[in-house]
Amino acid sequence: MSGAGVISIRLPSSLIEALEANALRAGMDIHGAARQLIEGIRELTDAEIAALPDPPKELDNPRLSLYVGWAHVETLRAVSDRAQLSVSDVVRRLVYRQVADEPIWLRESRGLPARAVLSSGEKLDYELFAWAGVVLVVVVVGGVVFWLWSRSRQRKSDSKPPTPTPSSEPRPEVSTQ
Repeated sequence: MSGAGVISIRLPSSLIEALEANALRAGMDIHGAARQLIEGIRELTDAEIAALPDPPKELDNPRLSLYVGWAHVETLRAVSDRAQLSVSDVVRRLVYRQVADEPIWLRESRGLPARAVLSSGEKLDYELFAWAGVVLVVVVVGGVVFWLWSRSRQRKSDSKPPTPTPSSEPRPEVSTQ
């Protein structure tokens, strides 16, 4: 933890992505989502906090700095002291539990009632997103190729000399006398 109500923790990349997606769906940034999660930890008992599962290990665990405010930093300190875990452990386990096992409850940023943003049965379908991206790329590339092809055909027709067209007037007859 550092000054000004900022906590700095290491989280697996997949948890950061899931937390960002949940926050985006709730209409807030990742810092607001972290504050909401910390507010919810007050309702957990010491035994529940100690029993929170640790997320699986990943190769990529970037450092994430979250501005949560002094009140939430103090809440985290008190909870981590009671559970005999580090602040990073508490936040990492809380995020993992909320994203992987339980629904994450976030209030809308506009003051609307709380709602489940992403539940365990509702995993993000990254394969569907990948195929949608492929289709979008094919459509865009196809449109660009068609546009270039039509422009080249137009240029070719503009650069050709005009071809004589048969006139509707009758040709004079030539007599061979």
